[in-house]
Amino acid sequence: MKNSLVDVSFRPARAQDKARVLEITAHTWGDGDYIAEVWEDWLADPQGELTVAELGGQVVALFKLTVQSPGQMWLEGLRVDPNRRKQGIATAMFERQLDLARKLGGQVVRYSTGHDNAGSHHLAAKLGFCQVAAFQEMNAEPDPAAGVQVLAMSDWPALQAVLAKAVFLRMAGNLYEYNWKWHSLTAERLQAHLAAGQVVGTWQPDGRLAAWAIIAMPERSEHVHLHWIEGEASALVALAGAVRGRAAQAAKTGVEAMVFKDESMVSALDMASYKAEPWVMHVFEKQLL
Repeated sequence: MKNSLVDVSFRPARAQDKARVLEITAHTWGDGDYIAEVWEDWLADPQGELTVAELGGQVVALFKLTVQSPGQMWLEGLRVDPNRRKQGIATAMFERQLDLARKLGGQVVRYSTGHDNAGSHHLAAKLGFCQVAAFQEMNAEPDPAAGVQVLAMSDWPALQAVLAKAVFLRMAGNLYEYNWKWHSLTAERLQAHLAAGQVVGTWQPDGRLAAWAIIAMPERSEHVHLHWIEGEASALVALAGAVRGRAAQAAKTGVEAMVFKDESMVSALDMASYKAEPWVMHVFEKQLL
């Protein structure tokens, strides 16, 4: 497929493109990029596509389309050769991946970018994306004095009941972060997290679930990852603090949280001794017709 604006052609990436891609991404954030870590997984994805753009026979850009679930598509890893920027290549790559998403049955496409990425925000507006939510990165140190209760499958009815009333989740467009992608938190996904031992919570004396959170402890990470937290105000503070206890129990160096950027949410984690980092992620969405 070609785009007449910049005369680039597109194709699925090949294993032999890796060296060129690593050259393009060598200084994305000054000292490197995560692309090298995910290259093989992206290349082997049987549902989506890792796409490269060629200009004059040379790879000049890449962009990954991931199928999250039927109709739900995620875009990530857009990189353009620093020597080829501002030539319309990023726009062309977006348009190509949107066409591909439609062919794969996509109904909605999302992507995320930093709050200060003006170029990406401009592209979003140009291509008909709208911002649906913002998420604040926060971090905390372990707390050996705290502990947290991991919910069991027998707690599913109580968890399902509070999911239907999750105020922050509705405000966030029903999206939560997991592995740097934003997913729609369906009952099926939450139940899968529960089965994996990744849901923790606190209870009211009357037996109601006061607050709950999705956490994960990847083996390759030194941190407990807090992917979502929801609940009543005072219970949020208590549960966020308890997650710090889980980090201590697991001998992790701390907690990394990506929380919905709402004043009351950020304030609750601040009261639990979490520190807000400068990094804020904006999530954009486009409905495909």
